[in-house]
This record gives sequence, C-alpha cells and structure tokens, in this order.
Amino acid sequence: MSEVYIIRNQDHLYLDKQGEWVDGSDSHCLFRTTHKDEALNMKVELSVRDPKLRLILVAGALDEKGHLALHDSETASPAIDPRHSGLFRHAGDQTLESGTDHTTDISSRTQQTADSDV
Repeated sequence: MSEVYIIRNQDHLYLDKQGEWVDGSDSHCLFRTTHKDEALNMKVELSVRDPKLRLILVAGALDEKGHLALHDSETASPAIDPRHSGLFRHAGDQTLESGTDHTTDISSRTQQTADSDV
C-alpha cells in the first residue's frame, strides 16, 4: 500500500481533480498526491483564494486496485469505507470518539504560570 494525501474542508467535503468540492462518493476522482509538500502547497493556494476555507490534509493508503482507505485516526465523518471499493460510508456507520475537554487543561496551565510568576 502506498501512502497518499487528500484535502478535506470544514464541511467534510474533499477536493477533486478538477478543483471542486465533492462528497467523495468516488475516491478515484479525488485530488491525491504521494508528496505531503505538494498537498500542503495546494492547501495554501486554496486558502489564499478563499480565506474562509478551513482545510486539513488527510493521509490515506491506496490498495493494489487504487482504492483509497483513510488511516484510522482520520475517520471523522464521513469516511472512506475500504470494503466498498473506496466509497464513503455514512456518518451513522461509525462510532466517534468522545472529545477531550481542553478548557480545564488550559485553565490549569494558566494558573500554574500565574503561580510561578508570583
């Protein structure tokens, strides 16, 4: 399996080869590159054209047939289902991890910093 990078926006849509945002129902049509720096350059170019975009690089792997499967850490809804020829599965087909409350962590670090300054 070879590693590839694709680009996802804040609406969980994926960049296709024509520069359009699609749901990714056909993973063969998605923009993908084996070079992380190339994907990062594309992300920067898209962000400059539309500053409202919030983009993320998503790592995945291609199987022998060219079907894309996302790594487990990148399976935020929706996600590509490798069992169905690289098609996306619906959000209801997966379990999401519960989020971590970072606000208490930040406030405790802020308090520690304030205590050390005194």
